[in-house]
Amino acid sequence: MGATYAPAGRYEAWPSRSTAGGFPLVFWDAPHVEVTGLTVCHGPMGGCHVNGTHPGFRAERCRFHDNGWLNDEHGVGLGLYGTGDGNVVRNCDAFGNHGGGEGGTDSNADGFQISLADSVGTVVAATGPSATATTGSASSIH
Repeated sequence: MGATYAPAGRYEAWPSRSTAGGFPLVFWDAPHVEVTGLTVCHGPMGGCHVNGTHPGFRAERCRFHDNGWLNDEHGVGLGLYGTGDGNVVRNCDAFGNHGGGEGGTDSNADGFQISLADSVGTVVAATGPSATATTGSASSIH
């Protein structure tokens, strides 16, 4: 059974735009992590970054929005990279993620980017009768 962390209210990771950098949530070489009901927003380079070896990563009922305002390179709401079998992304929303920053195009970024090497069994799914996945300015998996 994994550890549970529940912050007691809103958490401001960057007190100002001049001191900002990085991603609000990063998992590196972290097998069997489960993230449920979390909102990740306003990350300078993107939202949640999962990389390295991470079999069994799960994100359920999460929201990733308005990330990527610092640069024009990333801006992804949830990115799964590296290797990891049996990952699950279910009933999550990603919207308003973009590339910005000095000289940036402020273009739309991926809500979800899954770029795994030598991995099988990753599921991006929705449940219920109105299950949809959309592209464009918003990505929703309900």
